[in-house]
Formats: sequence, C-alpha cells, structure tokens
Amino acid sequence: MSTETRFIPLHDRQKGVTSEDVILDEHVAPHLVTPLWEWCRRRGLARTVSRVSPAVLSDRAMRMCIPLEVPTPRSPEDLEALARQEPDLLLEMADWLLNDEYSDEQMHMQIETVREQMQKYVEPVHMQAAVSPFFANAAEDLENILFHGKSAYTVGNPPNHLTKRVPRELVDEFKRTTSTDDAVSAHLRDAWIAAWRLNDPNVVEAYDQAVKALEGVLQPVVSPANRRSTLGTIIRDLRAKPDKWDTRFRGIETVEALTAMLDELWKTQVRHHKVEYLENTLEEAQDAVTIAVAVVSLCRRGFLERLNDYTAEEEAEDLAVADAALDRYRSGNMETVPYEEIVSDWAAETSSS
Repeated sequence: MSTETRFIPLHDRQKGVTSEDVILDEHVAPHLVTPLWEWCRRRGLARTVSRVSPAVLSDRAMRMCIPLEVPTPRSPEDLEALARQEPDLLLEMADWLLNDEYSDEQMHMQIETVREQMQKYVEPVHMQAAVSPFFANAAEDLENILFHGKSAYTVGNPPNHLTKRVPRELVDEFKRTTSTDDAVSAHLRDAWIAAWRLNDPNVVEAYDQAVKALEGVLQPVVSPANRRSTLGTIIRDLRAKPDKWDTRFRGIETVEALTAMLDELWKTQVRHHKVEYLENTLEEAQDAVTIAVAVVSLCRRGFLERLNDYTAEEEAEDLAVADAALDRYRSGNMETVPYEEIVSDWAAETSSS
C-alpha cells in the first residue's frame, strides 16, 4: 500500500475537499484505462516475431486468458480493444500478472537470472540489496497508478495479488503484527488475503484462519497445558475463572469484555451455530479478520496476562516465608532480607513439626 499523500486537484481543493473526503472507485474509471493497460502490456503480453511482422500475443498472455475465461484474442490490439470495452477486466489482468510475476517459482528463476548477470559487478555481501529493486518496481508502479487514480484496490502484501483497499492504520498494524515468522502470522496473512483479495474472496477461509490465529496467540496465555485448545475452550476457560487473568487496563471487567467479544466472533461463525443460519457474509469475515489483527497485536504486546496461579497451600507457604523474613530483618541490623536462609529455616521447622 502506498505511503504517499494523495494529490487533490485544484478544482477539488477549491471546494474544500481533503484526502479524507476522497471516494474510492470499485470499478476502473476512464482515467485509469490507459495507465492500467500500459502496465499490463509491459508485463510481456506481446512478442515480436520479426521486424516487419506485427507483434503477436505471447504465451504468457494466452496463459492469462484461460483462468480469466477470456476468449483468446488474435492479437495484442484485440486484447487491448476488449480491455477498453470492459475496463474492469484490467483489474483481473493486473491481478493475474502479479500472481504470475511474484509467484515463488517465478521469482526464484528471475532472481537467479539477475544474480548471474550481476555477480561480475557486485560483491556477494551486497547482492541482496542490489537485486531487490528489480522486483519491487512492477508492484510499486501498479500501486502508484491505483492509489493516485483513487481505486478501491491496492497491491497486496505479499505483492502477488490485488486486494481491497482498507484504512492505512489497519494495514500498518497488520504488517507489524505479521512481521514475526510464526504460525500465528501465517494464519493471519492467509485470513487477510482470503478476506480482501480481488478474485474470489473466500469467506470460510478468512473466518477459519482468523480463528486459528486467535487460538494460536491465546493458547499459551489462557490454556498453556491444553495443546488441543480451540477458541471455544479458551472462551470457556476465561469465563470459568476470569480472575485468573488481567489486562493492562486492570480489572476483571476488562477480561470479561474481551471474552464477550471473542464469544460473539466464535458464535457468529456459521459452523458453530446451533440452528440453521444463512452463510456468513464477506463483511462479517472481514470484521473477524480485523478483530483477529487487533487481538493478536494486543496479546503480543502483553495486554493479556495470566496471574500467579497459586493453590491455597502455596499461597500460605509464601506468606509464612515472607512474614518470617520480615521479622528477622526487623530484629537485626541486616541491610537485606536473608531470603534463602529463611526458606531453609522454615522448611526445617515445618518438617520437624
């Protein structure tokens, strides 16, 4: 997602329009048709047979037309005419090209090719920094077109797909939260892509992965001994003894509020309904992913903590040791409490009694 400030034209500024007032377009507006077509064309949709022959569709273009269910045109000009006739097709084309260009296999092949070409001129220690710009430009160019063209779509993270544009603050928090390379981040990334990708967003996948991310981040804090815990059992444990946990806001009410929100998310997922409900909507899945981003981020910053889980006997033992240590400290001239000595004395007394 672009971090630039969107330019507001003079005629809009004179009306008092700010960047916050910009209405994003879910379709390809007329002013975006040519820039998007040129971006797609430069991704190798045409190939030249000879100097005197007109360009023909490349193998890549023909591969693209199959999954997009586009009747294969006879020439690049015919493909351009089709795209100009149906402008939203350009988003589909750009999405496919990102996926093809930034797929793991394709990236590996391109990186190796560039490395071979540059190894004569670049020391190994500087190779990664030298190679990276070659693969950022295409995605950045497309993002600039979409961002400044007021499109509702943006290049995803990773940049192998288009996704629905969401508030920058949420995107920034998502990036921070998923910067750790672990299972929770992987689930959260899968949930995000499934909820906001351009082609065929998957409501069930988005909800499932959001729940798995929540289970992964909450289990060590709430149910550390239960490796098979689900969000349902985590909610059950939080409700059974909410005083065993606390939040940075302090108070059992804050734990109960967090539990209530998790419970509503859990119950709203269609497969947990006890009666017949309609399927979850895309908006519900996106809300579930947004909640998961927030809760995972909070938990990773220590917002929810498990309090000391003492038994009554353990608590009485600790209090007795503390009282004895304090008595010894007050009766002598010691500068510090002889904790280890008091513990051993107390243990000897209790064993002999």
